[in-house]
Amino acid sequence: MTTLFAIVKITLIIFSAILFDRCYVPPIGNPEISLPPPLKSSFFVKREWFLNCIVVYYFPVQRMAYLAITLYELKFIITQLHTSPDLLSNSTHTISTSLYPWLPLIGLIIAIAGGLIRLSCYRALGKDFSFNVLVTESPSDKLVTSGPYSLIRHPSYTGIIALSAGLIMYFLSPGSWIRESGLLDHPLGRTVIYVWVVVVNYVNVMLIMRTPEEDRQLQRKFGEEWEEWEMNVRSKLVPGVY
Repeated sequence: MTTLFAIVKITLIIFSAILFDRCYVPPIGNPEISLPPPLKSSFFVKREWFLNCIVVYYFPVQRMAYLAITLYELKFIITQLHTSPDLLSNSTHTISTSLYPWLPLIGLIIAIAGGLIRLSCYRALGKDFSFNVLVTESPSDKLVTSGPYSLIRHPSYTGIIALSAGLIMYFLSPGSWIRESGLLDHPLGRTVIYVWVVVVNYVNVMLIMRTPEEDRQLQRKFGEEWEEWEMNVRSKLVPGVY
């Protein structure tokens, strides 16, 4: 690994870590956790309760774990700059990046783009941005249609999905600390990484499933204003695709 390539990776990793930390923190505080809903409750109620539990209890742990992994990754990159190539080639986990030299960087760029989209939604909505789906409880009587909301109707979900997908792409790519340290060879390490990937993808799927309900609530609250916006901004998550 050249010094320039290492500097680029380190810069992108630090930037993406800052975005990760900010994007997984509710800008107006954590949602309130109620008692578990009755079994006869609708899927919507159960889903939202479980998502709120993830936000309040899991996300703080995830942030600390991600910080630790990031520090190990940075140390790993710096160590490579001062380690003989012969020693690296003789290690148990040979760094195999020759076939995919740009895959990790592509992952980081996707993550950074997603994080910036998410933060732009924080700024556009201000105090109205919430991790809850109940937009009818928003104190604002103004429908935000500017900034990222002029391109797609649910850009905050697009941002967080891109952020998490990009980081998974990076940290599970050949040459990353997770892949080369032998962490995945140990049952505990493998379980931790699997849990992270499963929870992230579960949350992303649930967010996508939220979009029809949010649209219905926005339509009820803003009426014709929302309908006009929906006619101009047809896509929910990806412009021209979905």
